[in-house]
Amino acid sequence: MFFNHLVNKTSRKFSKFLVQVSNAYFCFLVEGSFTLTVGFFVASVYAAGLCFKSMSHDIKSFIMHKTLAVLDLQKIQKVYDSLTYRVNLIESAFSLAVLFWYFMVTLSLCIKLMAVLGDSGKPTDVQGMVIIGFGVLRGTLLIMGTLSFTVQYMTDSAANVLEEVGTSCLLLRDCAAYHEMAILMHRKRPSVTLYRFCEIGRPFLMSCVSTIVTYVIISLQLTPAGKQLLHI
Repeated sequence: MFFNHLVNKTSRKFSKFLVQVSNAYFCFLVEGSFTLTVGFFVASVYAAGLCFKSMSHDIKSFIMHKTLAVLDLQKIQKVYDSLTYRVNLIESAFSLAVLFWYFMVTLSLCIKLMAVLGDSGKPTDVQGMVIIGFGVLRGTLLIMGTLSFTVQYMTDSAANVLEEVGTSCLLLRDCAAYHEMAILMHRKRPSVTLYRFCEIGRPFLMSCVSTIVTYVIISLQLTPAGKQLLHI
C-alpha cells in the first residue's frame, strides 16, 4: 500500500528507485547480519587455531630442551581442555546461524538463477543478469572458502599438538601420564560442524562447490535462456 501510494503521488521512476533502495536495505539487513555472524565465527575459530599452533611450538621446545615434567604436562592438558571447550562453545553458538545462512543464500541464489535463466528477454540483458548472479555466487563461495580453510587450519593445528604429544610418548615410554594424555587428546579431538549436520573443512567446501556447479549446469541446459547462451 505504501508503494502504491508513492506511485500515485510521485513519478513512477522515483518510486521504482525507492523500491530498489528498500530491497537493498532489506538484503543488507538480513544477509549482512548473517555475513557478520560468519565473520565472527571465522575470527573465533582462527584464534583457536593460533592457540593450538602455539601449544605445538611449546611442546616441541619442551622436547628439544628435555624439560618435560608432570607440572608442564598438566598445564598443557588444562590448556588443551580449555581450548577444546571453547571450540565446542563456538560451534554451539554459531553453527546453527551459519547453517541457516548457507541454506538461505543457496536458496536465494537458486531462485535468482532460475528467474534469470528463465527470462525470455534480450540475450544481452540475460547475459548481464547472469553475470550479476554469478558475482553474488562468487562472493558466497569466497565466504565458504574462508570458513572452510580457517576451520581446516584449526583442526590441522590441533593435529600437530597430538603429533607432538605422541612424539613425547615415544621419547618417554615409561611415563604413563603422557600416554594417558595422548589418549585423552585423541578422544577430545576438536572438530567444527554445522549443527552436527556435516563437518566443516576442505571436503565440505568441495562438496558445496560441486553441488552449486552441478545446479548451474542443469539450469543452463534446461532453461530456454540457458540454451540460447550455450547455443544448444
